[in-house]
Amino acid sequence: MGALAGDVSIPGWPARRLTHVLLGTCGWPGLIERLATPTLSQTMTDVDVAAAVAATRDARLLSPELLAGAQALRRAS
Repeated sequence: MGALAGDVSIPGWPARRLTHVLLGTCGWPGLIERLATPTLSQTMTDVDVAAAVAATRDARLLSPELLAGAQALRRAS
């Protein structure tokens, strides 16, 4: 990941966050999976997706991985 960020001259943190948003994490489907799965594509307006995308641009926001964990905790409770 560091090499990719270096190749395009961006800091590592947004590259890592973008990777999480696109590919997802365990229990949180990324944008690629959401687009490829008809039932998940309807959730593209999900608040958590919007927050994850925003976190790729602002280091002060929670990372997509932490957002996914918080979303999983909300579902479990």
